[in-house]
Amino acid sequence: MKKVTAIISAGILSLSIHAMDFSVDVNPGIVFPSGECKNSLKGPAFGTDLAFNFHLYDMLTIGPELGFDYILKDGEPSSIVDIAPGVKFGTYLYPFGRLGFGLNAATGIHFASYEYPGEKNASGDGYKDGRSPGSLSVCNPYVRFEGNVNYRLHLTLQ
Repeated sequence: MKKVTAIISAGILSLSIHAMDFSVDVNPGIVFPSGECKNSLKGPAFGTDLAFNFHLYDMLTIGPELGFDYILKDGEPSSIVDIAPGVKFGTYLYPFGRLGFGLNAATGIHFASYEYPGEKNASGDGYKDGRSPGSLSVCNPYVRFEGNVNYRLHLTLQ
């Protein structure tokens, strides 16, 4: 029994165990609105996406992402803060050493928060026209596709 245990232990220890690579992407951006709400917006939204990518098999990535956009509007509400958690999938290739190319797809859902700038009622818990002072609403699901060119840096902590 000891020989069998020793052989199994040696076999397990001889397997190569790889460290999992991950990357953090910070992507500032401009969102140009479309659809039925585009006429009430004061222009593009400014924001950023933050993604944590786990690299699999030296060519695939998967991980959570969080988007944040600030949108100015004409009329009420005067601004909207959009937060979009999701999941990002991708593939990448480094044909020239540190220079790489990638294709990504992300999906998730938008949460929008806004506040009306109108007059508050006497109690301060709402507005004279009956609207609440702020709101959190689930907007639409999103799907995004992107291509990128990147430069790989290796940081070592010792």
